[in-house]
Amino acid sequence: MNSWISFFKSNKNLILFGFLLTFFSGFGQTFLVSLFVPEILRSFDGLTNASFGSLYAAATVASAFSLPWAGRFIDVTDLRKFTWMVVGGLAVAILIFSQATSLIVLGIGLYGLRLAGQGLMSHTAITSMARYFDHVRGKAISITSLGHPAGSAVFPFIVAVLIQQWGWRYTLVGSAIFVALVLPPLLGWLLRNTETNPHTFRRIEEEKKNLSEKSKNEGVPTPTYRRIMGSKAFWLIAPGAIAIPLLNTAFFFYQIPLAEAKGWSTEWVAASFTGYAIAGALCMLFAGELIDRLSAARLFPFYLFPLLGALGLVIFFDSPWITPVYLILIGVSNGFGNPIKSALQAEVFGIEYLGTIRSLFTALMVISTAIGPAAVGFLLDAGFSYEEAFSFAAVYLVLTIMWNFRILYHKPE
Repeated sequence: MNSWISFFKSNKNLILFGFLLTFFSGFGQTFLVSLFVPEILRSFDGLTNASFGSLYAAATVASAFSLPWAGRFIDVTDLRKFTWMVVGGLAVAILIFSQATSLIVLGIGLYGLRLAGQGLMSHTAITSMARYFDHVRGKAISITSLGHPAGSAVFPFIVAVLIQQWGWRYTLVGSAIFVALVLPPLLGWLLRNTETNPHTFRRIEEEKKNLSEKSKNEGVPTPTYRRIMGSKAFWLIAPGAIAIPLLNTAFFFYQIPLAEAKGWSTEWVAASFTGYAIAGALCMLFAGELIDRLSAARLFPFYLFPLLGALGLVIFFDSPWITPVYLILIGVSNGFGNPIKSALQAEVFGIEYLGTIRSLFTALMVISTAIGPAAVGFLLDAGFSYEEAFSFAAVYLVLTIMWNFRILYHKPE
């Protein structure tokens, strides 16, 4: 514990910068957008849950395809300027969303929220931590990642109260004003004593020098998305990187119908999510310590085992006692997975083009969040039970875990 306290005191400004970005990424996360859905449905004639869900899925996929293009600019732009552009984009997206009177404008607002909020805010935070820290990269990513569960714990209550008092549009207008006026100066102040230009950051310069010399001697080209996706390292990591968002989204999307099929009460399921949140937060911190001691590559093959255990419980048992247990297991995998995957990308690909690398992986993970519920829904519509549908997921997960062990034998190219 003393090492964590000492680490935070020595780097508190940069850590708080990352934490605030992940915390306020909540404006683009599903858990917060969902709070506005009932009011939006009442405001738009003919808009149903299904049609809004389709619009939301389209905006999510569009943002995922935009993320690799937008996210790569963090590699060549001063971090302060890049952060201000991302925060400004989020504020504009919230404002557009608040003023939507047509489905087109509503879709544009959702697209902006997903791209700037869920995508680029988190991308900026984790990329910065992975780039600016080396031997304590795990700790930095872990503490920063706590902003996600903190946001999911704080925002719903505040926003629900504001919607009741002000209505959904004024709540969003107030949120846009807050994001635009408070976050840019606060985040800039936290970075005031930090060298934020990628071209002058010492370790990046060293890597550029090494890469330049290697390029001259071996003809190594500058990474592009096509070259990254054609590399062995990418395919070693990608299947394991998308497993959590793919299956978690499917789990949570069908949480209530699953509970009804099992005979669990909605209140019991909702209360059990406390275990998920606590397990995720604790495991994020523990993962940071392990990453710094062992490396992310050594941990990567093992982080999906708790999720496999959760699938096993859902498939073979119907008793209500499994609800908090399987949610805790999902929280463990999720808590370990986020820091491990982020640190692994830095370990395998280096930090010079880390923004480009992470934006590609983030885009894949966002796309997977749209695929998971659709795949399970297809199986359910085809007549399979929830147990049978999640059995297919378990087979996929076993194959993915087996594939992940290949990283232990990977040698950097």
